[in-house]
Amino acid sequence: MKKIFLILTFALTGCCMVGQIPPQIIYADSSCKTTLPDYTKKLIVSDNCKICEIRQDPAAGFVLCDTVLSTFVVLTAIDCSGNFRQVRFSALLVDTIKPTIKYDSLLYAKEIANISKTQIIYLY
Repeated sequence: MKKIFLILTFALTGCCMVGQIPPQIIYADSSCKTTLPDYTKKLIVSDNCKICEIRQDPAAGFVLCDTVLSTFVVLTAIDCSGNFRQVRFSALLVDTIKPTIKYDSLLYAKEIANISKTQIIYLY
């Protein structure tokens, strides 16, 4: 009997059934990008025959960014007889960095100087 277990800590869901992996949250860096980690290192695979290959698609290092916010990850374990088992889950990019707003203080000071007192009252 073949079994694939993915050992992860699920803070929000508590636990899950084997083969059902909840979406994995990956946080964006300061350039709104991140790379997929190597999920194959978190697998414990067993089989009656030797396991010849464990792969991840897309591979570790795949870039998630503001144009590719999520992807499905497929983990595959293949034994030397060609039998395989797969698990599939989504990986989601989460951006927690808020935008900043800057203005040119000299330009702002010049604009204020040209506004009448009546206009200033309406600004506030």
